[in-house]
This record gives sequence, C-alpha cells and structure tokens, in this order.
Amino acid sequence: MGSGAPSMAFHRHDYPSAMATTSKLFAFKLRCAMPLNREEGLRRLEAFTKSGLAAYAARRNSDLGPDHHHEVVSLLSPYLSRRLLVESECIRAALAAFPQDVVSKWIDEVIWRIYWRGWLEHRPTVWREYVYALEQLQKHGDKEKALDERALYDHALYDRAIRGKSGIACFDAWADELRTHGYLHNHARMWFASIWIYTLRLPWQLGAQFFLRHLIDGDPAVNTLSWRWVAGLHTQGKRYVATAENIKRCTDGRVTVRERLATDSEAASVSHLAFSLDPKPVASTGEVDNEVDNKAIDLTKETTLIVHADDLYLEGSELKEAKVRQIIAIDPSELSQTLQLSPLVTDALTQAVTDGAARAKAHFGAPLVWAKVGAIMEHVERDQQLICMKPHRGYWSDALSRVNAQVDLRYARRGMDTALYPHATKGFFQFRGAAWAQNFGMEA
Repeated sequence: MGSGAPSMAFHRHDYPSAMATTSKLFAFKLRCAMPLNREEGLRRLEAFTKSGLAAYAARRNSDLGPDHHHEVVSLLSPYLSRRLLVESECIRAALAAFPQDVVSKWIDEVIWRIYWRGWLEHRPTVWREYVYALEQLQKHGDKEKALDERALYDHALYDRAIRGKSGIACFDAWADELRTHGYLHNHARMWFASIWIYTLRLPWQLGAQFFLRHLIDGDPAVNTLSWRWVAGLHTQGKRYVATAENIKRCTDGRVTVRERLATDSEAASVSHLAFSLDPKPVASTGEVDNEVDNKAIDLTKETTLIVHADDLYLEGSELKEAKVRQIIAIDPSELSQTLQLSPLVTDALTQAVTDGAARAKAHFGAPLVWAKVGAIMEHVERDQQLICMKPHRGYWSDALSRVNAQVDLRYARRGMDTALYPHATKGFFQFRGAAWAQNFGMEA
C-alpha cells in the first residue's frame, strides 16, 4: 500500500522461462512454521533471485491464494521487517542478477519500507495519535473513560469481522487466512482494509491493530501508514476503494464478490477518527536527524549491547566493531502479551530475536543474557556504555524510550536510513528518485 498504490502499477516483461518455473527450494506452505532466521532468509533471497525475480513485475499483482503466494512474490517481508536481511543486500543481489529495468519494480517495493519508516520518523505525532486513538476505541462503552465521542463504533460488528463472520465471503476468507498463516498478499491487504473502512465502516485504527496482531511481517510504520493511505489520510483527497471487478481480475477469477461493496462516492462520506490529515514534517535539521548520532558511540569503550526485534543483523551493522562485553537480548514475550499478538507472531518474534542474539554472541564473543524491557537496568554495569541499533518509530522505540529515560542509551542508525530518511518528507516517487540517484545510500 502507499500514496502511489505501489502494488497497483502493473508492468509486464516477457520472461517465459522464469514465469514457468519456481524453485522447489523456495516454495513453501505458509500454514507451516516459517523459519525466521538469517540463514533461511538468505536461502530464500537466493532462490527468489534465481527463480522468481525476473517475472515479479508482471505477476506481483496476482493473489493466487495462500498455497501459491511463493509463485508471484518474494515473501521476504518477514525477514526485512526484522532486518534479518537488510535492504542493501537484497538490492545488490537483484542488480547483480538482472539489468536495472528488469528488477526496478521489485527494488521499488523493497524501498517502500524505508520510505514509510522515514516518513513516520519525520512525523512522530502520527504514531502518537494512532496509539491515542486505539486507547480511546478500547474504552468504547465506558462513558466515564471514553473521552472522545468519535471513538464510538459497532463493537458487535467488529467482533464478527475479526472472527471472519462479517457476512462478506471474500473478507471473511482473508480474515481466516490472516489468522491461520500470518500473511496476506499485498492486494488482499488493500481490499480487506477498504472493505473494513468503507463497507463495514469500522475504525481504521482497529483494522491496523488486527493486522499487526496477526502479520508475521508486521511493521508499525508500514502497517499504520498503509491503513492511513487506504483511508485517504496519507495523501489528502486520495483513498483506495476496492471493487468486485478488481478483486476478480487480480485473483485470476478465483474470487467473485457477490455482496455489495461501498462505492467511491459512498466512501467519501465515511468519517475517521483522525487528528491530522497532513502533518508537517520537522525540518531536515530537526528531530529525525539529531536524535541519533553514531559518532556519540565510542567503539573502543567497554559496552553493553541491547538486541531488539527491529534490527537483528548486528554483525553487519554500524556497531560491528564495538567492544562489546555483554549482550542483553530483549525478551519479546512481554510486548507480545501487551499487544495481544497471536501465538504465530509471538513465535516468529521469538525465533527471530533468538537467532539475532545467537549470531551477535558468536560475533562479539560476549556473554548473553535475556531480560524484559523493565529489567534491563538490573544487568547494566556502572560506567559501561549502553548501545543498540535505533528502533523504528513504533512499539519497540516506545519501550526503549523508557530505558533511555533512566540511562544514557546510545543509538546507531544504518547508513541507508541516514542517507534516505531526509528524502521521506513528501510522496514516494520523489523519495524514489532521490534513492536511485544516491545508489540507495550504499557504498559503491
């Protein structure tokens, strides 16, 4: 999803041999546990590059169902969202395998994630308003606690919708697929969000929360801003309204919608629990640039390294040369419980952090301890530098900000983010142009 409808642009290339075959190495069933570790991510990247990348631009809009997603898209988002893989190595792999015009569409999709994250870094109030709205919506029915009358909604309909009992067959099938597999094709995510907002007329924030609870690749920036885009809040005056014709065409006739969906004119009348339509970004010399200063980290000083689920390739990060004497891995179970994440997502997070922490331990040769966020300080030695990779705007950054309030926690940001975030102030296509012009912030 995005201001330019990233998965709606349909570009065709004629590579019949690639379209006809898909590596058995890459194929998998999402109903089975997805091994969420770096080694598996690299394996899938290699397999997709060999057998799916050339045909991606022509086939990516087709939602063929959960048993066939691997035939049309990379399914690398769970690895990129946790940075078990990093965007730069995916881009390099693509450009090493094919000419730029063949792989540009897939690379664009890879950098959408950086755009969304950068855009939200420029606008922290958007995240705070989303969290506030959820707090208000969760107080629905309690007149003494509900402070905002806009937080009223049909709670019974909401309950049916998340259980796949809305009465709209395709929507209910996607709800079941999401809960069962932890994944939806990008087009299905857009259709689901549109029906949720415009046909069922439920608050978009609750839909975004439902996704984040069940998506293995859940990313607060990508998820929140994608729902805002569908709702017409990202680009003022532009919204995404699903149609039965589009759903049938992009599922190759697999899904026929027989129920009536909201029309565009009807969608225009839907109100939202929203507090700012187009918040102004901070200046380029403001918060997004100055809150992180890699130079403030002394790589020669004895250090405690925090491992969190937002960036799990520490041995390939700006901190790889740090003099680490202790590693603290944040137990994701506490956050999972607070956010009511599904068992599937909780397991995926645990797999990912366990893998990232183990690799960090091997790389730095330092002892590893596990701790909940509130107990981190119990393991920090006096006078020891405390560092971690900067978490993206969202729940992990909120959690670590509480640690930063007690001690001088120093952040490092990846070079690609540092180079590209300043360009994420407006629409994606301006950002895209800057990203390509700067070689994505990668060293030659």
